[in-house]
Amino acid sequence: MQLKWTDLANTDLEKIETHIAQKNSPSVAIDVVMNIIDSSH
Repeated sequence: MQLKWTDLANTDLEKIETHIAQKNSPSVAIDVVMNIIDSSH
């Protein structure tokens, strides 16, 4: 079964990435987002 990301989910993921990048670093934010995407497959 393939997960379909909605526009709202994509927007939320971008907000999460921005928040983490501001609190930590862009590379940490990218790692977190990639882990979320990878775990959804």
